[in-house]
Amino acid sequence: MNKNSAVRISEKLEILFDSISDKERLALIRLIKHRLRNPQSYVTIIGETSTGKSSLINSLFQRQLLPVSAPPTTAIVTHVACLDIAEDKYFAIYRDATQDAISRGKFVSLSVSPNEERDLLRLQVRAKPVETHFYGLNIFDTPGYNSLLAEHEEVLRSFLPQSDVIIFVVTYRTGFGSTDKEQTQDLLDVVFSSTEHVDEIPIILVVNKSPAAVDENDNRLREILSNVHDSIHNIPKLVLVDHASAPENGDQSENSAEHPIPNANELWKEVAGIVEKPEMQIRVKEKLITMMIDLIDDADAAAEREEITLSASTEELKTIEEQIRALQKARDESLKEIEKTIKRLELLLPKLINHLALEMYKKAACEIEKSDKWLDLGEFCAQWITAHVLPYEVRLAAKSVEDMIAREMEALNKRLEDLANTAIKKVNDLVKVKNDITARFAQNIAKVLLQRIGGNALQNVLRGLGGIGGTAAGAGNLVKMAVSRLGKVFGQTFSRQVYTNIGKTFTKQFLKRLNVAIQIVVDTIIYIRQAQTWQRKLKEKVEEAINNWKDGDEEDIGVIDDLIKNQLPDIKKNNDSDVCSFYDDLINNESISRDERQSNTEQDLASIQRIRSEFKQLRQQLVSLKK
Repeated sequence: MNKNSAVRISEKLEILFDSISDKERLALIRLIKHRLRNPQSYVTIIGETSTGKSSLINSLFQRQLLPVSAPPTTAIVTHVACLDIAEDKYFAIYRDATQDAISRGKFVSLSVSPNEERDLLRLQVRAKPVETHFYGLNIFDTPGYNSLLAEHEEVLRSFLPQSDVIIFVVTYRTGFGSTDKEQTQDLLDVVFSSTEHVDEIPIILVVNKSPAAVDENDNRLREILSNVHDSIHNIPKLVLVDHASAPENGDQSENSAEHPIPNANELWKEVAGIVEKPEMQIRVKEKLITMMIDLIDDADAAAEREEITLSASTEELKTIEEQIRALQKARDESLKEIEKTIKRLELLLPKLINHLALEMYKKAACEIEKSDKWLDLGEFCAQWITAHVLPYEVRLAAKSVEDMIAREMEALNKRLEDLANTAIKKVNDLVKVKNDITARFAQNIAKVLLQRIGGNALQNVLRGLGGIGGTAAGAGNLVKMAVSRLGKVFGQTFSRQVYTNIGKTFTKQFLKRLNVAIQIVVDTIIYIRQAQTWQRKLKEKVEEAINNWKDGDEEDIGVIDDLIKNQLPDIKKNNDSDVCSFYDDLINNESISRDERQSNTEQDLASIQRIRSEFKQLRQQLVSLKK
């Protein structure tokens, strides 16, 4: 496979997309071109907040290139490009494939508060590593998972499959035994589900801040490795990084004393060994060539629709307008179906949660009443209820909520697919003459819609990746809540791992409220002198806690209001966005929407035909490279 030939084709596609102002595909082809020129150099570093991910990257430069502090400082994906340059350069990369050079101060500010800049996709810093061996390495520092919003999880799902190496960071002290163990487990699930259908991507497990004397026989390390293996179903390469020592080069930057740079030489040596393997270079080139072929096919389908409308006679144009109206109708009806589903959930979920809350109280009260009535058992009963009974009931309740939302979303998905298929049939039924312009238009529409119904991988890449800066890891800010992934309109299947995120959210919120209420009982139980009194008091406190979880209190809203006011609106918003993405580029055809046919129609048609001819030639060249 000739790398230079693939690069030349990517350059021609870049010029072509730029000439027709196709910014979305232009961003992606620039990404592909950069990867072809700099293969096997994309490393994604992930982990929970405050595990030291940014400090590990700083070790490549032996200075505080990325900001670090006690509070979490990475709130957006940051691309670190290791280059042979004299001075550090900082950039803001936007979703429209543009970039702005920014100051170091602005870079630090956006690292913490990216919402300061509208439509910011990610940050980029270009800097010179200490060792020339690392020139060309591209590292993506991601937000700590337990501080992630759902769009950040979608970021991970978009670019993890594009990575050549994944570095998973935990700390020795917390490992998987912290109170946020479920967060780490969630992140491992994201890694597995995002990469299980792509060629094997090496994963390096970094146990950061390890004691100097620790080795692989340490019980703590065995526990961490076991948890990782259970989640991703393989044993990653283990690298230990000990407590950081002060930098040897006398770094004068802020935070250097409070946050010394670790010695992570073993980690980066391992990364270099992986990315330089010849077989990995071949795999990445093949993947990028396939992506370019898919990109051409997608762009050519759009160009063909424009060619068809420019070629149509007045009578054929009227039929095409009817075909487009059929698509418009399906789009509008799809939006109505989404609204009806959300309205239905707004009615059903509060009733379900009220019922579940009542059942939880009944189960807890039954356990309390069954307890022995000796005076000194009140405290033990309260602990039993807090630690075992209610957490178990919460998980059952969460499962009921998950199942209801899953059923409604799956039913919605089916109705939306039916509407799309009905629209395809209507578009075909409007064709009056076989093999004429309107038949070509119908074939084009059917091909595109059927691809999208089945889950178009390229569309996900177009929406998920981009940015002009030669970057690999970024994503469109498409969803705001983890629960909204349930409402993905045109995905192939729904994942149970997605559903359980809802239950985890409710479980944590419930236990947080409940533990506060039960702690009051535990603290005051020694003052209760009669057996009947502590049982009654405990049941009252359990009921109060459940009501607080359900309805809220003076400090915060309950789960019902959170669901109705926050989560369901986000589900609707993002389903609406998916429907618009599905139909709008097919409906908004500029060639047919003109009030009057322009005098330069023939010139426009010739231009489109030339572009399609170039697409065909470049595609043939790419196919020949794969042989």
